[in-house]
Amino acid sequence: MTDTPDPSAAGDGPPFEPTDAASPTYRHEGPAVSAIVYYILLVTRRRRPLFADAAVKARVEELVVESAEEMGLGVRCVDVAPATVTVHVEAPATVTPHEIVRAIRQPTAAALKAEFEAIRRAHSVFVRQYMVTTMPVPETDCAAFERRIPKR
Repeated sequence: MTDTPDPSAAGDGPPFEPTDAASPTYRHEGPAVSAIVYYILLVTRRRRPLFADAAVKARVEELVVESAEEMGLGVRCVDVAPATVTVHVEAPATVTPHEIVRAIRQPTAAALKAEFEAIRRAHSVFVRQYMVTTMPVPETDCAAFERRIPKR
């Protein structure tokens, strides 16, 4: 009889390894092994072109990356258009998409309002609605989602 417990009995077997070079980067958190990438689309209120200025656009990218990294997310891409922000984030299985959106949207909007007078006067930066998928979103679907947001 041995004193060491059987690792396979507790589910603590050898670490999971990808099968080939084309496999995604997996996260290991407790018993979960995951490779989740969320594609998030945020739209400005009334589709206003709040991010048309190059300085604002650069600051939005910085703020989104900071917010995501504070939450422990990996940011693959941030695409800022005049009225939209698209973020591709790698997330653990323990975090919901809604938590991710809230953690990105709220601090970004607050900092932008504090730094830019034009955005402060616009009151709300983003609408409550957002789009999130686990696969890349075709440009036509993004446009269709944006059209759902009223434009005054």
